[in-house]
Amino acid sequence: MQNLLVAVPQLEIHRPPISIAAVASSIKKAGFNIDCLDLNIDFFHYVGKEMYYEFEQVWEQSREETKQEKEIIEKFLFNEVLPKLINIDRLMISVFGRNSTVFTQYLTSFVKKHKPEIEIVLGGQGCFTTKIADNDKRDFSEYMLEMGNCDHVIYGE
Repeated sequence: MQNLLVAVPQLEIHRPPISIAAVASSIKKAGFNIDCLDLNIDFFHYVGKEMYYEFEQVWEQSREETKQEKEIIEKFLFNEVLPKLINIDRLMISVFGRNSTVFTQYLTSFVKKHKPEIEIVLGGQGCFTTKIADNDKRDFSEYMLEMGNCDHVIYGE
């Protein structure tokens, strides 16, 4: 079984995520195959510095994405991510915080549509510390499970 562990936007560019390296190390020690991918830095390079920071309000959920931004995300997923999913059995997503939830929803919906055989696992503090809305008590992981956008959630460290 081939596993792929990814970090997703939005994270600070000058601080690469150590979490995926630590998790990958544990998975390897347990005898499983794992590759890592930093989709945050990949997206930064794909759209360029100026546009990357324009997406900040989208990731923060202070505004909806524009039609053009939605198309950019979809093209990034199709052109840059889909080719990296060849021979992947399990996609593990590190949801670092609230700013990672929008991209995670795009990514999981995309994978379920184009590679439905891939098992999707979510983990990270963004799964549990982020509520869907002020009047909705569900956390992000509960919402994603209910929507069918992921198969499993890892709770805790």
